[in-house]
Amino acid sequence: MHPVRLIRVDDKTGEVVRSQSGLCIACNPGESGAMVSTIRKNNPLLQFEGYLNQSETNKKIIRDVFSKGDSCFVSGDLLYWDRLGYVYFKDRTGDTFRWKGENVSTTEVEAILHPERGVADATVYGVTVPGMLMVAKVAPEWLPSSGTTTTKQMTTNSSRGWVAA
Repeated sequence: MHPVRLIRVDDKTGEVVRSQSGLCIACNPGESGAMVSTIRKNNPLLQFEGYLNQSETNKKIIRDVFSKGDSCFVSGDLLYWDRLGYVYFKDRTGDTFRWKGENVSTTEVEAILHPERGVADATVYGVTVPGMLMVAKVAPEWLPSSGTTTTKQMTTNSSRGWVAA
């Protein structure tokens, strides 16, 4: 397994937070951060081959993480750890969120909502529900198709067979 660490990220932008020296800042226990894994080209177990698309690969690599010249793979997961070293999942960055142990793609849910269900446009995002350990529900913002009398409740009811509860 790759050695992983958690680094601070800005809660609003998701951007990596760096110290005055330009290096990333490791998270303290109880503080959520982005999971990164060290890349070492001369070690087959710590290499990162990347994706077929080089620009997608470059998006997942950050440099000058813990020392000048090093690099890490950014997983896209936000985690936190306790003072005993146990690690907990908090969220997934980007256009997915976790629900019942599964990654849910917001764009796939949006595609299910329209156009067959009378929705002209929808934006789907996960919301945190107090008392839940993870993002728990889909909260669509939508615009009905012209000429329809579709309501949010009708859309929700007709989508139940397509979206996991």
